[in-house]
Amino acid sequence: MNIRDSRINYFHSKYSHVYIEKEASQYPLTLKILKSLPQSNIIMIDHYKDVFSRDRQSYDRQSKSQNLILAVKKHPYLYKGSPLCHSFGYDNFFYTSTILNCPYGCSYCFLKGMVPSGNLVIFVNYEDFFSSVAQHLNRHPVYLSLSYDTDLMALEPLLGYGEKWFWFSYEKPNLTIELRTKSTQINFLKSQPVHPRLLLGWTLSPQSVIDTFEKGAPSLKMRIEAIRTVILMGYRVRLCFDPLLYFPGWENAYKEMIDEVFNGLSSNEISDISIGAFRMPKDYLKRFRRSSDDLISSFPYVVKKGIAAYPHEIEIQLIETIRSHLLHYIEPSKIFTLHK
Repeated sequence: MNIRDSRINYFHSKYSHVYIEKEASQYPLTLKILKSLPQSNIIMIDHYKDVFSRDRQSYDRQSKSQNLILAVKKHPYLYKGSPLCHSFGYDNFFYTSTILNCPYGCSYCFLKGMVPSGNLVIFVNYEDFFSSVAQHLNRHPVYLSLSYDTDLMALEPLLGYGEKWFWFSYEKPNLTIELRTKSTQINFLKSQPVHPRLLLGWTLSPQSVIDTFEKGAPSLKMRIEAIRTVILMGYRVRLCFDPLLYFPGWENAYKEMIDEVFNGLSSNEISDISIGAFRMPKDYLKRFRRSSDDLISSFPYVVKKGIAAYPHEIEIQLIETIRSHLLHYIEPSKIFTLHK
């Protein structure tokens, strides 16, 4: 491994450079990652924000050739769930961010407006996250989303975070964890017992949306196959049609997708379904528009209570059309909708 300065070529291969906080250098996960990436250039830094939060970065260019930043997260480790997300009826809904940013570069992702860099920050001190969750569990049950700011399962071969959270939570009856993904990285589940409080959720989109706005993510067919595999293991799965996008031909595209999904899956094996139209905090939208110039970023959204979203009539049309078609396959009690 070569230690070099930070003058990089944006067109290097993925993870060609690994930035490491000095404090993070001897953590077991850091050593595991470096062993997996023997050709990477190693750059020592004082703090991850010195690299991740620099001015005048290009999210899109960096996301095409992502680098890693290994860091030690400080308190807080848990955050109250956002009102922009489904809580599914849980009173104590939290999320945690062991990773900042996502290996997929979906055009509509709120991360393009939230974070200044297309690179990935990996917090290697996962035991501190576990300790924080345990403290909350002493006071009340917890419903914890693990994939709010990333796709954790997509990075499972490199990090093994899914398996770590699996075993931490397995014997804690008052902890329910959700892993939401677009990936097919499910091998870590195959040799484990079925986790009764692990909710596996897949974000599903029409193939035309995947081809246009989710470049690099697995196809709809591959996601359905992954879902079918974990169902055969004994899991009930959450399906997430969120965010719904408004584009020419959207109605037929989403209806055909739903038909394809339920041609491959039985409704009895689905735990629940979430539906939500595209939305984003207005402050994120400004940065989002600076990094994109497409159908999504250029839409004239309506801002209400600090949230940019489709005009009400379009949002209702999107959600109710999709919900109506889902009712051909699944009972209404399993469908959660989010209106803004």
